[in-house]
Amino acid sequence: MADTRPPRPPRDIRRRRHSAGVRSFAAVALAAGVLVAANVLSAKGLYAHWGIRPHYALSERTQRVLADTDGELALCAAFERSHPFRTPARRLLREYAEAARTFAGLHLTIREIDLNHDPVEAAALLRRFPSAANAVVVSYRGHDRVLDEYELAAPEGSGGDEAARFDGERAISAAILRLAHPVRRTVCFVSGHGEFDPESDHPVGGASALARALALGGYEVRRLAGIERGVPSDCGVLVVAGPRTMFTAQDIESLSSFLSRGGRALVLVDDPHAAGLAPLLRVWGVELASAPGGPGATRASALEYAAHDAARDMDNVLTVFSAPCVVRPAESGPAENRADKPRAEALVFASVSGLGPRYPVATASELTAPGAGAPLGGTRLVVFGDSEFVSNGMLGGGREGNALLFSAALNWVAGSPRPQMPPAATDTLDAGVAPDSWPILVLLLALGVPAAILLFGLLVWSPLSNQL
Repeated sequence: MADTRPPRPPRDIRRRRHSAGVRSFAAVALAAGVLVAANVLSAKGLYAHWGIRPHYALSERTQRVLADTDGELALCAAFERSHPFRTPARRLLREYAEAARTFAGLHLTIREIDLNHDPVEAAALLRRFPSAANAVVVSYRGHDRVLDEYELAAPEGSGGDEAARFDGERAISAAILRLAHPVRRTVCFVSGHGEFDPESDHPVGGASALARALALGGYEVRRLAGIERGVPSDCGVLVVAGPRTMFTAQDIESLSSFLSRGGRALVLVDDPHAAGLAPLLRVWGVELASAPGGPGATRASALEYAAHDAARDMDNVLTVFSAPCVVRPAESGPAENRADKPRAEALVFASVSGLGPRYPVATASELTAPGAGAPLGGTRLVVFGDSEFVSNGMLGGGREGNALLFSAALNWVAGSPRPQMPPAATDTLDAGVAPDSWPILVLLLALGVPAAILLFGLLVWSPLSNQL
């Protein structure tokens, strides 16, 4: 059927074309606005990482700590608005809260206080904890631990700006572990023979960085002026860290008596003749020998560890040693003639580039059936063929693996409780969105996007419908 409508005048056609152009321009502007809004939202943190990361990107160690903690746990972050740690601390606490939901028996609450804009809450907190300004407070079963900005920061030498140096997960997890599983053990560092000093900040002769790490793990660190009169009865673990002069006969007798009573010790020596301890160590099944490269060898690195509790969780963790000597289980010697023969096992295998195959640089010895009266249930001894690997200079150079190895060995020697691995969990899709941002994102997706599509459709449909 022919169209009987009269032709439209040119002015009406121009008006409709102009209207269609305006609508098309508005539609393009709307689409550009949606694109800009998406980019702005992503810059504000409302974005999605579609990678598969388990448990909100918290470390495996933190997962073990949370899995082995039950009851009421509270985390409070109190920062000034301008502090560089404020934002990363808030985000970290929210990750703890999200992860804690996957563990039965643990009820974790978080709290955030703006010291500049919450004066009442800030005053109440500071009355209770005077040092809680710009800090995180960990509370568990009536006990509290305040982590100030220095404890929340990464070790010196890690680089980056102030915000990038935030390392709160390490400090918070250590505080939770210390409150939930108090170790209550004293680690005594022997002094008087040129050993590394746990109270010194000197980069060469000091070991204060190691002492701080042990304190975060729940140990009390003490320095002994000498052991001629014996090892104190309240000493849980005795550490001989790099003696430079000879032990006296009375020193060796005190150390031997301590081990025979079921004592626990870590011995760090730099050569087979250090302090004259080699004969005593052979009694406990540990033999010292020169390094394959000789005394002139320098740095050696290790990535291979025995399947032993004294090297727990060290897989693929790099440790660096300074000219370590060989420390291996003794194949013969005084230990062979003992009725209660100790069991020795090599722990760490290092190698020097271009100087041959790997060799053992640490050995653990255990005697599970000591003499009568042993209070700890058995003697445990770990010997390292290097002492400098726990110095401030080594730990301050970003070599966290050294501190992890020493801590693992110390935990085994001390018999400290260790959180068990949680059951294997299915990988969780991490959207990378903070918990309190989800309502905004849902609102934008549920209302904003459909409304934008509807408006775009109306703008395009309207001029077409007028021409039909």
